Amino acid sequence: MTVILALKGAEVWALDVSEAAIERQRLMARENGVENSITAVLGAGEDLPLPSQSFDVVFGSEVLHRLTDALDAPSLELRRVLKPDGLAAFLRTRPSQQPRAASASGPAPASK
Repeated sequence: MTVILALKGAEVWALDVSEAAIERQRLMARENGVENSITAVLGAGEDLPLPSQSFDVVFGSEVLHRLTDALDAPSLELRRVLKPDGLAAFLRTRPSQQPRAASASGPAPASK
């Protein structure tokens, strides 16, 4: 998605906790001629190494299932880096390894 957005003219910042994933992003950017439109950053959602109020949109893919037990810190960080009218959107395409349901009152009871 990072390269596609850059090819469409967006200035993209890619964040990952894996140095290998960051290097893949940089390689894909070079191979597609958009290395000047993508900034790849090593970091975690709980402590984003990004400037405050600097993003119009934050898009995440395949990340929320890794944060289901600890969304408070990443949520605060998202709010911090988004501009006042900014938008955060997340995509998940793979089915969960451990399906879980949750509600405002907590997780759903286990099925029998």
